[in-house]
Amino acid sequence: MSAAVLAGAVASGCASTTDGPGVGRAGEAPPPPVPGAVLANELIEPGEVRFANLWQVTFGGENAEAYWSYDDRRLSLQVTKRGDWDCDRIFVTRADGTLRQISHGEGVTTCSFFIPGDREDLYASTQSGHAA
Repeated sequence: MSAAVLAGAVASGCASTTDGPGVGRAGEAPPPPVPGAVLANELIEPGEVRFANLWQVTFGGENAEAYWSYDDRRLSLQVTKRGDWDCDRIFVTRADGTLRQISHGEGVTTCSFFIPGDREDLYASTQSGHAA
């Protein structure tokens, strides 16, 4: 599975420390927050002063509730790929930007969070009540 399977965006930085939208302190964009992220500063609204940079971190599918790990190196998120499966499943980004499914694939899943220490992820599921 490639890193380009979901759609979403994440903000990074504070615009008050930049020379304008999309420009870091030295006039260059910072490195992406996770592998495969694409700078999407064109989505920052004119007059917005709270964002220095905006990064698209997922591509395709339907996605929701992405949360950073405590070490800020990975995301935990819920994904639905209509046609492949209709219920949300939980995925975690790997160090190389690809995704790894961590939910069982049965029931509806939601609200995934890393546990302190980043070795485990907690999420809710209806799998014990129904498979779809």
